[in-house]
Amino acid sequence: MMNLSNDILNVLIPAYKAHNYIEHCLDSVYAQTWKGKKRVIVCVDGCELTLKKLKQIMYKYDNLTVLYCKENKGTYITLNTMLSIVEKGNILIFGADDKMHLNMIEEIMKVGKTGVVKCDGILVAPVKLVKQFGGFQAWRCAGDTELLSRMRRKGINIHRYPHMFTRGIHPDQVTKSDLYGYGSAIRNKYNAMIQMPRPDKIIPETNLFEYVKKPLISFNIATYPAREKYLKQVIEDVYNKVDIIRVCLNEYTTIPRWLKKDKIQAVIPDKDLKDKGKFIWSKQKKDEIYFTGDDDLIYSDDYFKNHLEYLSRYDAIISSHGRILKDKAKDLTDCVEYVACLKNQDNDLQVNIAGTGVMAFDLSKFTVDIDKIPCEGMADIGIAIYAGQNNIPLIARKHDKNELKYILENEETLCETNKKKKYESLLKKIKPVDRIELNEKDEFKGSVFEIIQQREIAPKNYPIKSYVINLESQPERLKEFKAQNNGLSNIVVRPIPLDNPEVQRQMIKLIRAGACNNELKRLKEVSNRLTFANILNRENDDRIIIFEDDVIFEPDFSRELGKILSQLPNDFGICWLGAYFRRPVNLKRYSTNLLELLDREYVVGAHAIIYNKSVYEKIGHALLKVRSKITDFEISEQLLGEYKCFVANPMLCYQKQPDETAMHRLDFDRMKAENGRFMNII
Repeated sequence: MMNLSNDILNVLIPAYKAHNYIEHCLDSVYAQTWKGKKRVIVCVDGCELTLKKLKQIMYKYDNLTVLYCKENKGTYITLNTMLSIVEKGNILIFGADDKMHLNMIEEIMKVGKTGVVKCDGILVAPVKLVKQFGGFQAWRCAGDTELLSRMRRKGINIHRYPHMFTRGIHPDQVTKSDLYGYGSAIRNKYNAMIQMPRPDKIIPETNLFEYVKKPLISFNIATYPAREKYLKQVIEDVYNKVDIIRVCLNEYTTIPRWLKKDKIQAVIPDKDLKDKGKFIWSKQKKDEIYFTGDDDLIYSDDYFKNHLEYLSRYDAIISSHGRILKDKAKDLTDCVEYVACLKNQDNDLQVNIAGTGVMAFDLSKFTVDIDKIPCEGMADIGIAIYAGQNNIPLIARKHDKNELKYILENEETLCETNKKKKYESLLKKIKPVDRIELNEKDEFKGSVFEIIQQREIAPKNYPIKSYVINLESQPERLKEFKAQNNGLSNIVVRPIPLDNPEVQRQMIKLIRAGACNNELKRLKEVSNRLTFANILNRENDDRIIIFEDDVIFEPDFSRELGKILSQLPNDFGICWLGAYFRRPVNLKRYSTNLLELLDREYVVGAHAIIYNKSVYEKIGHALLKVRSKITDFEISEQLLGEYKCFVANPMLCYQKQPDETAMHRLDFDRMKAENGRFMNII
């Protein structure tokens, strides 16, 4: 068996009709826990949709090479094409519609042997070994099996790695096609050929290709002499974060020497353009991501990364600052809703005024030309007018206040000065833009949590899917859970690990915000709500139940659950099968076994809840937010008062509390005995 080299790992991804999957694939590759040196190569095999998608997202990734072959010639010629530009190290061949588990590469490199992951399609080997055999046959299918057979005939053992990725399933897969799929005539023919004598080394066939360039990322700013010391700080900070910096020097007579650098273009306009000067380079369509900034803000890496992410999601102008103006507004303070760039924002908002100091757009999609709009000093209004004329959405995205730092010292900002002006004549020119659907992206698609087992723990009596979190690591509790015979098919889910990068990222932000006293407890809370979020964000069934691992069931649970399911209305939000209240609450008897909650009050009871499909997205997105409350409270806050929410009567579930350190510290036996004292049933 041949060991892998200690050099670079080249991840080769052939991509055909992969436009719906390639981003999640690449996200999983770049999220790997392995910290070694890697280069990712994607070769698009004649699919314009996939090429278009990659052009939109490729700026997100470092060390990414994208090739485009105009003529579709199949997976194995595409792999040979990528191999032709790889000279050293190892290769790892991966599917464009698949997603790596977080530790996949790390586990492979620990073993360090030539091998395949689960099936022959995902191959890892030294480059020199693959080239020793010439590469892949120019077949439409079974090319990987053929190469491995030649290797084995020469005495090379192939290590078989465990399943460490999520297989994408869709109709466009080669293995599902009538022509090349499993059982097809041509695949059977190739399999027969593999058994025949043939040369160990082949002359590989490749395809004609062109390199796809990343779009230029520019930072464009306007200033005047009194702010030069702040401008220096901004330029120094942003210099290594973008490809080019452009500066409009209002009121200057000469360009300062310190601005005469390779990456910087500075111009002095014929007249004072004020903040409008940021847009003198945005009139032509080109492959460029155009950021506009202010000379009093420091921009973090996360700021650029998040703006770029949103530009891959929407054909829109993205900002971290914005307003929804009232009808017939006379100035910028006359607004319905306001998003501030220096404050936390928990949701995306389509606005009709967006701040130009924290703005970006993609010039390959549309241009921005405000030359003929008299908006000097009021460029945000000029952009709003232009957006209305061209039906371009303006989005103030959700953000953390720590993405930006304000550096002006005891001076009034241009924004504050502008607030004192009257804009009525310009504001009248703003036209409405079509509303677009804002879908906050699930950042943790793929292997963030893992379904450990999907089998019947008890006989399935009801047409409802149920999940239980974190029983796989507790054999005694699993045995006890099964013994309760709740009548459901329970999908056992391992919660997101505490060392998961996203859990850690959220914890760091909470600590910085002073929102974390007991770090371990909060870490577990973050893991818990992200696990809930991922279950809800992946579900499509009309209703599901989620159980936590400490749930226990009343003896008549199985019989009573059927009554609950039959009595729930179609428009319900959720139904607690067991709940505790912070204080006495008002409930209305809805049916024999259901009490409807009338108060907007926190309810503790995420250990056993039935969810309606209509609320999956709302709760799932809410639980992904860094500053979300714990799972119980966030669920209550999102749903009570907006949906019909119920409590089972009598309650069918309670929580098992192992000791006095349990989170709620309630006497649950007493709670059961005195249930009526906690309720005011109308």
